[in-house]
Amino acid sequence: GALAPATSADLAGAFAGRPPLVGFLSGCRTGQRPGAGEELSLAEGLVARGFRATLGWGRPVRDDHATLAAGIPYRALPTGQSLP
Repeated sequence: GALAPATSADLAGAFAGRPPLVGFLSGCRTGQRPGAGEELSLAEGLVARGFRATLGWGRPVRDDHATLAAGIPYRALPTGQSLP
């Protein structure tokens, strides 16, 4: 539960391989570009570093909403459904 700031480079370094999906469904603004938009978001940065797909939020998110949203891909992916 403690804050541990990390960049896409930090997270990419933590994985020896690249998992097929990385999700930040309770991480506020992980899909939002910082500042004026020149920098990549955390989710975009991971894709640029070789991850096939990421899920993130462009805005702040409440924990209960994140929990509901997380259930959608976690129920769909094991059945062979695609992310879109």
